[in-house]
This record gives sequence, structure tokens and C-alpha cells, in this order.
Amino acid sequence: MKLKMKRIMKMKNRGLAFALVLSLACSFSGCASLTGKITGKDQTTPVIEEPPVQSDGKQVLLVYMVASNLESEAGMASEDISEMIESNYDEEKLDVVICAGGASYWWNDDIDSDSCGVYSIQNKELVKEYELKNEDMSREDTLREFINYGYQNHEGDVYDLLMWDHGGGAIVGFGADENYGYESLSMVEIDDALSGTKFYNDGNKFDWIGFDACLMGMLEVA
Repeated sequence: MKLKMKRIMKMKNRGLAFALVLSLACSFSGCASLTGKITGKDQTTPVIEEPPVQSDGKQVLLVYMVASNLESEAGMASEDISEMIESNYDEEKLDVVICAGGASYWWNDDIDSDSCGVYSIQNKELVKEYELKNEDMSREDTLREFINYGYQNHEGDVYDLLMWDHGGGAIVGFGADENYGYESLSMVEIDDALSGTKFYNDGNKFDWIGFDACLMGMLEVA
């Protein structure tokens, strides 16, 4: 399936930035990584400290899905949502809350193409819960509003955030809202969005933040 990648980003000077990011990605593609913390002094035989075991309590997964042309041209966001529904996870232990927007057309009939909505998976069905006041998913206000809604309306012991779309690393940022000129969120804007949430101000932090997007595994992003 071949996408028209030249439509991904229309922001000024971003083509050069993407080229630079790609060259960096190629330079580091052979690097290995370790999970956990190296505690041994002998670096040839490191001792790996195992990461903490995740809580057995209720987990709330917030999915910020800027569907963009990945959805309107190929239905890839709808396909991923279907896989979530069909994965047979335990709904007593996990809430999946999805902010769906950023595409001019959705292949999934349950999702409104004319708005940016919050949906949850209930009894293996996608249910619309809320329509965001902010619809531009390249704005920090929209991300902040979604996180606040998920935190205040879905009680959990552990909260995680997954950001789904195109990615351009630390230089270009995340996301490409098709309805708003393919604008993206910079790392500074993401940081401002997170730090301005009620979730953060109540003294919480996400157990993990993940990017289902290209080029977001950079050290600068972390």
C-alpha cells in the first residue's frame, strides 16, 4: 500500500528538516539498546536491573489518534481500532480511550469525520463519549483537553498515553492534522500540553508515553 508521502507535511522548510532527521536515523540504525538500568561496573558484562512490575490495578490507556491521510487514503487508523476491539483484552483491567480526529474522511462509520471526538471501547463496541471543544489536533490545547477528559472520566490506578500518526522526530515533531494544513505538535508544545493538565497538576505522571509514529524513538524526544 503506497501512500502519497509528499502530502504528509506542508509546513514551510519541513522537507529539509525531514531529510536531516532521516540521515540521523540511518546513522544510528545499528545501535543496540538495553531495557532497564545498567548497574554493574564492568561494562563488558553489565548487570541489568529489571524494570518495576506494572500495577495489577486498573489501567487507562489514552490513545491520541491524529488519523490524517493514513486514514482518509488507506483506513489505517480504523484498522488499528478494529484490532484493539478484537484483541480480547480484559475490560475489567483496561480502559481504552481514543481521541479520533485529524482526517478528512473516516472509513469507520462509528467515527464522525466532521469533529474531533473521544471514544471508548465498551463490550467490544466503539462508543462516542464526548466531542472536544478544540478540533485542531496539532494544538496543545486539544491534547490537554483530551488528557483532562480521560483522567476525569475514567478512573484508574495507572495511566498511559499513546500518540498515533506521522512523526518527524525532535526537529519536526509529531502528527499531521489533515484538516488543518498538516500542522504538527512540536516537542515543546507536547511538554506544555502535558504539564498543563489536571492529571499532572494533581501530582501524577504517565507510567509510559509511546509513539506509534515514525522517527519518534530519538533521544531528544525522550
